[in-house]
Amino acid sequence: MTPRPISLDANDPASKARKLMIRYQIDHLPVLDNTRLKGVVTSFDIISRMVPRESRRKGELLPEYVKRFEHPVRSLIADDPLIFPPDTPSSKVLEIMLSKKVDYAVLAMGDELHGIVSYRDFLRPLVSSVKAPTRCTWSDCLKTLSRQKRQRTSS
Repeated sequence: MTPRPISLDANDPASKARKLMIRYQIDHLPVLDNTRLKGVVTSFDIISRMVPRESRRKGELLPEYVKRFEHPVRSLIADDPLIFPPDTPSSKVLEIMLSKKVDYAVLAMGDELHGIVSYRDFLRPLVSSVKAPTRCTWSDCLKTLSRQKRQRTSS
């Protein structure tokens, strides 16, 4: 989880969201109206809604579309993010994220933002627990995970 995540004001331009996402290597930014959570803007929202398909190759933004990056992020936000109280068990958050096929959830109490969690937060412990060679296939990694799980349960 990222406590007190970087957030945007609803009137900030999409270009600011893009810059923050690139600088901090993040894909999700909560959007606030004053201090009230309005929604979340994602890197997918920016790419899919603002950049025409034919110009999605690296460095090929067409000039008329560059102006779109000055539109406020409120026009891009997913205004129905998954929201959980901060004390929700992480297993419950992950279960619902998977069932709804979303890759992030917001942790908030009422309209007060407490944090954001993404699929990366759930993958980090898994990846760090795998004691496998850095060059392994998926099947090798899965076998290693299964072996480690069996060893933990038999102990």
